[in-house]
Amino acid sequence: MDRISIIYSKFATRGHLQILFGLWIILYFSFGKVFSVIEGNIPDIMFHYSPEQLYYIFNDLGEEGRNIYVRGSLLLDYLYPLVYGGFLSLSLFALSAGMKISTLPWVVSFLDYIENINLLLLIRSFPDWDRNLAFLNGFVTSAKWISIIVVISILAVFAIKRLVKSLWLRNRGNCIY
Repeated sequence: MDRISIIYSKFATRGHLQILFGLWIILYFSFGKVFSVIEGNIPDIMFHYSPEQLYYIFNDLGEEGRNIYVRGSLLLDYLYPLVYGGFLSLSLFALSAGMKISTLPWVVSFLDYIENINLLLLIRSFPDWDRNLAFLNGFVTSAKWISIIVVISILAVFAIKRLVKSLWLRNRGNCIY
């Protein structure tokens, strides 16, 4: 067993998963609280956007809304990918006992960080900005959401597989042939 597998084995426990899940929920609701004062769309939660859509979103936010967005992003959106990445990665490890598949959530976190950095660069340079970066970031955002769907689907398959196996083992002695 390699060093990373040993670390995963040590931290993929019910207690650690509960803590990470709790932090994930707290951060999720904190986002809602911080961004509730902003009227309009938040690009992070959109599946895709064009440079023009992103420009209109930033314009509609106004200067105060853009400042709140930047502070909220710096405060929450740099911790959030670590928490959900850790939770999903350890959950996959606990359910699959496979290191390779357990690293997939870190791809999502990486894409989320790329998206966040690009959005902060774009919002800081607004109204002058790099249209190509805005174009690219629309695809980074889509890749993030597609990756999230893939990871959660894989996690669901392993959870169902574990549940079916557990029910089968529990009821194995009760079968009438």
